[in-house]
Amino acid sequence: MHMNRTLLIFTVLLGVLALALLGYLYLYQRDVPVPVTIEEATENVRTYSSPAHGISFHYSPSLYLKEVETPSSRPLLSVVLVEDTIENRDVLEGRSTIAREGPVSITIEVYPNPDELPAEDWVRSDTNWTVRTSEVAPIGRGQITGVTYSWSGLYEGKSVIVTEGSRAYVFSVTWLTPEDVVLAEFDRLLASVVLAP
Repeated sequence: MHMNRTLLIFTVLLGVLALALLGYLYLYQRDVPVPVTIEEATENVRTYSSPAHGISFHYSPSLYLKEVETPSSRPLLSVVLVEDTIENRDVLEGRSTIAREGPVSITIEVYPNPDELPAEDWVRSDTNWTVRTSEVAPIGRGQITGVTYSWSGLYEGKSVIVTEGSRAYVFSVTWLTPEDVVLAEFDRLLASVVLAP
């Protein structure tokens, strides 16, 4: 009797395992459409790219971008980013009828560097960059390395200079207070810069 009971329990367990195996094969071995949810990227950014000048970067959609190319003069390219307001757009587009200073901004300029000087030597050799309130210091951010310095005028300012091949790139930011959003945007933009020789 004890043997029959053990055999019965063994048979029941074997049957349960067989049903479990069949259920597994049925559910996981057939093509069952699985619903897919595609989420948009959580970080909403825009991309600027100029293959002709070997530069691309990301920036916030809260900024308005104005590009000016001047192939025969210095700088070769100037890109200005400001907080996206109607007033700032009017100032950048030359439609403003109110006399005022420009808004705080991020500016990216591309200059020729025919002698392919390193960033520090390029800054020291160019008279446009001789007025500054700090010494030139090395900087690395994201994929770029170069030099940085501070300056002061109507606004406080900081510039980062990077050279790549026959081009020099000057990234600058101006601000009124250390809490200005443009400073954080500048750091994020620098971290996203990609330069091509």
